[in-house]
Amino acid sequence: MRDGNLPIENSQLKEQIKIPEPEKQNRMIRILMVDSVPSLQEVGKIFLEREEGFIVDTSSSVADALENLEKEDYDVIVFDFYMPEMNGIDLLVKIRTTYQNLPIIIFTGMNSEETAHEALNRGADFYVERCGSPRYIFADLSHKIRRAVRVCRAEKALVKSQKRFLELVNLLPLPVFETDRNGKFTFANKSAHQIFGYPESDLITGKNIMEMVIPEERETVATHLDICLNGKALDICEYTAQRKNGSTFPIVIHLGPILDNGYIYGIRGAVVDITNR
Repeated sequence: MRDGNLPIENSQLKEQIKIPEPEKQNRMIRILMVDSVPSLQEVGKIFLEREEGFIVDTSSSVADALENLEKEDYDVIVFDFYMPEMNGIDLLVKIRTTYQNLPIIIFTGMNSEETAHEALNRGADFYVERCGSPRYIFADLSHKIRRAVRVCRAEKALVKSQKRFLELVNLLPLPVFETDRNGKFTFANKSAHQIFGYPESDLITGKNIMEMVIPEERETVATHLDICLNGKALDICEYTAQRKNGSTFPIVIHLGPILDNGYIYGIRGAVVDITNR
């Protein structure tokens, strides 16, 4: 049964909601709350906006919610499982399909472990049951909103940082690369492709570092890779490199292990053409 008469103290209803200062806008969390029951919208908006940093917009229908999502950039959407036009799972799938990175929280009076499990498997970040004390319920919801948004923002920041790093690495005139433990390329910048005569991104489609040197020196490369995989960096490794067209040129490679929590999962290196040395 829907909890359309969720209680709230009059003093809480009358409490003044703080308006965010312009300089704090970048820290605000914009929430879209979707519920077909006006009283629940009002209660949810009042409780959530008592939290510092929350701005809440409301929608009373699926159509209105989808329209708001198109117009505004929300940090999270919170919606009830029971909507007249569409059930919670269908709405979840529809939103997740279009907004892959938007945190989604189902906030409902439905107490069903099976439904909660399905919702989480279909892409909901949290499933919050709306039963019990309003103070406790909205404290729990607020915590989960902050947690979901924090994770989302961290992931976006990581993607942005990786994009900046990739742009920077591709500006380097020095060829740099990474391989897995078997010597297969997992990354190579533009300069690496250019010096070896491969189309951009071609080096990381299954090619092995062994293919970049003449056959007579591949055993030496294998020995050096084993040394790196045992945790030791090699400052100067001289080889005769082989371009895609078969031509050769002398190089020096600075090799080092790639570590993650103590595990070496590959090799990274920088290549120097020493033709004019």
